[in-house]
Amino acid sequence: MDSRIILASASPRRKELLSKLTKDFEIVVPQIEEKELGTPARTAELNAINKAYSINKEKNQIVIACDTVVALGNKIYPKPKNRQDAIEMLKELRGFWHKVISGVAVLYYKLISFVEVSEVKIRNLTQEEIEGYVDNYKPYDKAGSYAIQDQVVVESYKGDYDNIVGLPINRLQKILREILDV
Repeated sequence: MDSRIILASASPRRKELLSKLTKDFEIVVPQIEEKELGTPARTAELNAINKAYSINKEKNQIVIACDTVVALGNKIYPKPKNRQDAIEMLKELRGFWHKVISGVAVLYYKLISFVEVSEVKIRNLTQEEIEGYVDNYKPYDKAGSYAIQDQVVVESYKGDYDNIVGLPINRLQKILREILDV
């Protein structure tokens, strides 16, 4: 491995977001299963930490891992298993404010982890609108069965937009500056 930074993620959105901060990174996909590990915030943070530690890194490399969960109350809405699952999630989320929680782990000589929370309100969609969204946008790789960047189902949001997309780069940038002393 040549790069100083490793992004432990298969997400094209995280790759795009991290490239706003640096072009000098490589992707290594963690081979762990995301699990529900308590509260939504704890789940996101512990999954990120587990992803970071699963990467075989060299001494001077920095591993960045993230896990984003969508939660209404304490119920977590993971990536949908299929079309019907995606439709059911959106039916439950429509009309409500819910949380988008990212756990981030930065592993260098020590572990730094944090949780970023944003809030999203899904429009009060009809059954037909939900089915049309799922069929046209196929949100099967997205927690909660939607993507804010599609600009279709989200009515409003509060907090860090990039967090909702999948990686809170503002906070991450501060940590990287401290580590790299830039």
